[in-house]
Amino acid sequence: MPPPRPVGRSWWCLPRRVGRHYRALAANTLADEALRARYDTALRTELSELRRALQEMAGPNAAAARDVVLAAGERLMVPLLAAALDASGCTSQAVDAATLIRTDAAHGDATVQWAPTRRQVRDWHRTRAAGLPVVTGFVGETADGKTTTLGRGGSDLSAAVLAWALAAERMERWTDVEGLYTRDPDAHSDAQPLQRIDFEQARAWTKAGRLGMHPCTLDPLMDAGIPLRVRCTHRPAAPGTRIVPAPTLAQG
Repeated sequence: MPPPRPVGRSWWCLPRRVGRHYRALAANTLADEALRARYDTALRTELSELRRALQEMAGPNAAAARDVVLAAGERLMVPLLAAALDASGCTSQAVDAATLIRTDAAHGDATVQWAPTRRQVRDWHRTRAAGLPVVTGFVGETADGKTTTLGRGGSDLSAAVLAWALAAERMERWTDVEGLYTRDPDAHSDAQPLQRIDFEQARAWTKAGRLGMHPCTLDPLMDAGIPLRVRCTHRPAAPGTRIVPAPTLAQG
């Protein structure tokens, strides 16, 4: 019996097309043959998982399979970025957040399970290999090993969860704008940049969808008193916006 066809008649070609795209990207990014070979091993593993998930998309495990498909981009890009960092002389380590962030089984919009997540993150951090960790965003895992995704903006939440679990000094969110504004600068010419804002105001804006982050991103940071700085990839020297606990803001 042929496998189900959940995404149209050409679904079985998708992993092949994805593989060609990422191999071309690796060829253009990595001059070192050994690094390309290392990445190709990771690529083959992920393409195999993608193929399996696509076959299950029409079955009873469709929601879980869809999360595997949605997670594929992060899982394909992180090993490539790690290899590119290694090529530049920065020793790095590709890490799948599924091994760190425990969630419930609400596929597509999973909820973080805080106690086991903190334990897993700290255990990993104590024993991790040398080098800069490059961690997938957006991805978690249930207690029985099923991949989950955290919903729209889930990569911001992933970073906040890791910062919370490790009691980080701060979290930085790098984006394509120079921080937060009083209004949408694309729609309002009188929008003013904000150098800093307190957590309560930022949290209200986040819950209302104004900051483009997962609505729960600030919750673990507020719980641990960890400040967040929003910075711009196009202008890395710009100060951006600091999101800080209210007492810090009051103290100036």
